[in-house]
Amino acid sequence: MTPRVSVTDRRHDGGMTSRTNEASTATARRALPLHSHGRRLRCEVARWALAQGHVASLDALTLIIFGRSQVGATTWSTADISTFLAIDAPEMCRSHHVELPPATSETLWTYLSFLDASDELRGASIGPLHSELTRCAGLNRVGRLRHPAGGAPRPGGVVHALANRHHA
Repeated sequence: MTPRVSVTDRRHDGGMTSRTNEASTATARRALPLHSHGRRLRCEVARWALAQGHVASLDALTLIIFGRSQVGATTWSTADISTFLAIDAPEMCRSHHVELPPATSETLWTYLSFLDASDELRGASIGPLHSELTRCAGLNRVGRLRHPAGGAPRPGGVVHALANRHHA
């Protein structure tokens, strides 16, 4: 029996195209430029978080430090928390074509805790800031996302779900 050979039509030759959204592969670390001080601060927070057992996404830290660089990365009020999570962070992600990092709320808890532990936190004290994160981001008293039924932490979060709904 002779093997069959088939030849494709010339119109099917060429490179394959992809329908993958370019923005879905971009990360905040690549899209949001930090100056040397911001990069140093991000590393310090990440090291501290690792030593303390706290959540710290490098993309979320980049977003937080970049987003607050105009007003002062160490100055926070309770009003800043909800404004940053619900408006500023999603808008920065949209304008830079990146997804909102999933652990942004938890990482903000860690970032504020780091600033407090290193006596760098300006504005409100840590208690009211953590309370505001608990209220508006669905975090528990240790900075983790609460499960909707009150049990184990859940992926995503209230603010993340709202931001991604507006991101689409």
